[in-house]
Amino acid sequence: MASSTPHVHNSDTDGAAASLFSTYERQYATTSTTVSTGLRQLQASASVNPSRAADKVRQLESHLKEAEMTLQRMDMEARSATPQAASAALIKKVKDYRRDYQTLLMDVRKAGQ
Repeated sequence: MASSTPHVHNSDTDGAAASLFSTYERQYATTSTTVSTGLRQLQASASVNPSRAADKVRQLESHLKEAEMTLQRMDMEARSATPQAASAALIKKVKDYRRDYQTLLMDVRKAGQ
């Protein structure tokens, strides 16, 4: 399971793209927290009620799809940011979030087995 939810960063860039990127960061952080919390609940109760566990896994998978869409939007905003240095910084953040996403995805897949 992911050891921590990514910290929501304040963008160093100005303008609408940075504001939109920050909005996407908050959305991702919220979704990531929801998945992490759901995984903990699932791990605590999976042996008690297997059918509810399967439902919870499907719910978490849905949240992960939402997170992936948010990451795609973040990536588009990062690549369109100016100046180039700001874009590079935002792209690095997206890569960090993608690593967190991959960890969550693997944890949900394990929980669903």
